[in-house]
Amino acid sequence: MKKITVLLLGCLLICGCTKNEYVEPKNITIEENENIYELYKDVFVKDLIKNEDIEIVNKNKLINTDTIGENKYTLEYEYNNKKYKHDITYTIKDVTAPIFIRKISRLNMLKDSKDDPCKSIIYSDDYDALPKCEVVGEYDTSTTGSYNVKYVLTDTSDNSIESNFTINVINEMPKNTSSGGGGGTSKLDFSTAIERYKNKDTMVGIDVSKWQGDIDFEKVKNAGCEFVIIRMGSNTAPDKDMSEDAYYRTNLQKAKAAGLKVGIYSYSSATTPEIARKQAKWMKSVLNKEQFDFPIAFDWENWSKFMDYNINLHTLNETFNAFYDELSTDGYSSMLYGSASYLNNVWENKFNYPVWLAHYTSKTDYAGEYIMWQMSNTGRIDGINGDVDIDVYFNKN
Repeated sequence: MKKITVLLLGCLLICGCTKNEYVEPKNITIEENENIYELYKDVFVKDLIKNEDIEIVNKNKLINTDTIGENKYTLEYEYNNKKYKHDITYTIKDVTAPIFIRKISRLNMLKDSKDDPCKSIIYSDDYDALPKCEVVGEYDTSTTGSYNVKYVLTDTSDNSIESNFTINVINEMPKNTSSGGGGGTSKLDFSTAIERYKNKDTMVGIDVSKWQGDIDFEKVKNAGCEFVIIRMGSNTAPDKDMSEDAYYRTNLQKAKAAGLKVGIYSYSSATTPEIARKQAKWMKSVLNKEQFDFPIAFDWENWSKFMDYNINLHTLNETFNAFYDELSTDGYSSMLYGSASYLNNVWENKFNYPVWLAHYTSKTDYAGEYIMWQMSNTGRIDGINGDVDIDVYFNKN
């Protein structure tokens, strides 16, 4: 008899024959909704059921929507002053295709090359760290010529996206005649920036780091500069600690002494929320409650290493959210720094945190909200030898 009892119990545990293991009131039937939701969407406990005659505990709590497939939530509720529980199964689906972070329209490959064309682009997915990349179309690296093909990115939920490009199989690589990226070679005098962008609702300033060397902030102020954003620290890889910018303390002291408004930023390569929190804690320990005139900026732009980091877009966005949350515990606000392209395609910013836009043009067409615009990285101003970034801050008062 004992053997039979054990076998029956084991069968029940394995089969999961009962949908709900809890005792519930006989005159109450929990009416569940369809409970199929999109990945990462905000779903509250109260959304799981239709019942209006029970009091749901933590009804405004968010349930986990970070895991694809079937999930379980144990609903707690009160009825006639008694507490009960009910297990609910809900399904999370990924309906979002991967994205091209950087794509190309033409790829030169040497004759007989064995290189993988997918190594020439940067791509990601909201859930998969490395979605499948394949080249669709015929090309032959043993024969010179042009081949029209396409990249196809596919995630584990079979969402896909494609992009056409041309493979040119050649005998010798052309010489690089590029004049450089970023803001180009034309210089923008700070006085010109003032003429174009200074008005009653704006301030025009600069951002600096050790790369500007010794700065005469009195000359900078006399040139019409109203504020400076100073790099406090940086880390070049996720496993490296933040290091203080060699000129941070000097720049901060001299900028304040010159009467400039001051903000700071950190250059981060964080790949997890935990690393971002650690970096924010380091900043707080150095700052020691010191206040600034602008939100502290989070600068993540190590895109050349992105494919090696093995992270998805959701995790990347969570790094900034964690950075923001950690700094807020000491009363600091933060802002997200990014180029127009990355702000449009990579950064979700679902909490509408302040944005510092980088777009090197005389008139930006970025449609999102931003409080500061880095409009040139080849600015020139008295007091600094060489190029400096020029920024426009928009007063919201």
